[in-house]
Amino acid sequence: MKTMCSQASTLPTWMFVSLLTGLCAAACGPGEPAEPQVPDDGQTVLYGECRSDAECPPERRCELELCVVPVAEATLRYGLTILPSSASNIAPQKISAQAWPASGTSVAVEELVTLELHVEGISPERSATLVAIPEESFSEAQPQGSVIGGRTTLRLGRGDYAIILVPDGGDLPRYDLGTLSVEEDGARTLDVPPTSQLRELRGRLVRRSGLPLDLLDLPVQGARVIGIDPESRQTTSTAITNGLGDFTLLAPDDARSYDLRVSPAQPDALIPQATFEDAFGPESDSGRFHLGNWLIELLQLEVRLQSATHFEPEDWSTYAIEARAPLGIGELLLPIPVDSGGRARARLLAGTYALRVRPPAESALEATTIETNLLEGLSTTVELDARPELSGRVVDSSGAPVASARLRMEPLQRSDFSRSIATLDDGSWSARLPAGDYRVTIVPPANLGQPRQVETFSANAQSPTLLWRLAAPTIVRGQLEHPQYSTGAITVQLTHPETGEILAEGRTDTSGRYQLIVPAPALEELR
Repeated sequence: MKTMCSQASTLPTWMFVSLLTGLCAAACGPGEPAEPQVPDDGQTVLYGECRSDAECPPERRCELELCVVPVAEATLRYGLTILPSSASNIAPQKISAQAWPASGTSVAVEELVTLELHVEGISPERSATLVAIPEESFSEAQPQGSVIGGRTTLRLGRGDYAIILVPDGGDLPRYDLGTLSVEEDGARTLDVPPTSQLRELRGRLVRRSGLPLDLLDLPVQGARVIGIDPESRQTTSTAITNGLGDFTLLAPDDARSYDLRVSPAQPDALIPQATFEDAFGPESDSGRFHLGNWLIELLQLEVRLQSATHFEPEDWSTYAIEARAPLGIGELLLPIPVDSGGRARARLLAGTYALRVRPPAESALEATTIETNLLEGLSTTVELDARPELSGRVVDSSGAPVASARLRMEPLQRSDFSRSIATLDDGSWSARLPAGDYRVTIVPPANLGQPRQVETFSANAQSPTLLWRLAAPTIVRGQLEHPQYSTGAITVQLTHPETGEILAEGRTDTSGRYQLIVPAPALEELR
């Protein structure tokens, strides 16, 4: 049996992270759902920039009252992504890149399939959630339905789905029910092993004090444990260790192997996060799991946050402190609450900690990490420097300011931070951002007829004023069609034929028509 720190784990967490987190909220798919708006009257949008070609630069012509670069090609090659709202009867679709008529095209879309599902083996009195994870997903959406009385209904697009049954509460395992192929309306039966056929996995979680000659195993109480099959999405039930460190997990009796994941049941518990690989196998249903050595010697640490500049927050309680330290075979991750005055207190084990201070996204102060050794002092002050201040302007191809453009800024090297701001009436914007390299997606208001654009920049103390000039627009038209259901109010994304990058996004009118504002330089890549 091998042990390892959870931070260094090579477990394929994609198998279960989306499931464990996805049950809390329904995803609405990628893109900017508020842009553009659907025309209320179902008529063609007019932009009011021109009324004839004479009012446009020589290389452009007036279309839909917008000066655009004309499309000279008979066909353009691009992909389409269809993203209906949750209330629509139309299924999400990703259409691979192909040649479309440049003058406009009709796109046949599919309707959702309705499945009536009967879950056999689960008690009619027990409620659960059935989750369908698309095997070829292009959005974060995971359709799910509540199982009541052993029955539920799902509405899905055609394709293959991994089906996961999650009983309410943690006393039963999450069931990986395999792959379900969906092609047409109908009824299906899903079999779940009855509780009488579940396998019991028993264990005891222990540690040692680490004192010389002390070989006594001490129980670890209050740890949350769960078994995870590294080859599938199957998990055991969850349990919390008792006063003796004992726990019992339930799993389907199908000879799977499970890794054991350990974490504190309470966020302030002094228990490391750790993983035991191959903790339970087809022939081993019990085990004694040693978390390592540590001595319970509590010391109170006091932390004072302050600004190294004149930017002093009125309320520090929105700032987060996390203490990290090796503990046994794993790592201790302990959140420390901050009061409004910037003071934080925590009772910690003796040792050296990395204190990570994370400001809120809109803060003017930079995140920082310091090390502190409790044996050298029980109080420390953390000074936060100011974030680099950036400013810039967004203008259209003629140099006119673009007001109310949405700027979504995302770091290139991290995924735990993003910032959205809007340009002012003169097209200007300013923000303080953590130092680093960024990708910004510029989404102009729909009524301006300007293309979205992606830029990159660096945030540092020497960053100049940034000027982003939007490319000249061109228009790609089309219409979504379905013989039975409305195709209005559906988001349509036009994607690059090679990279899949979103080049344009719009919504259909009440007749299913769409007009996508594409940056004219992209026409060269769509030929």
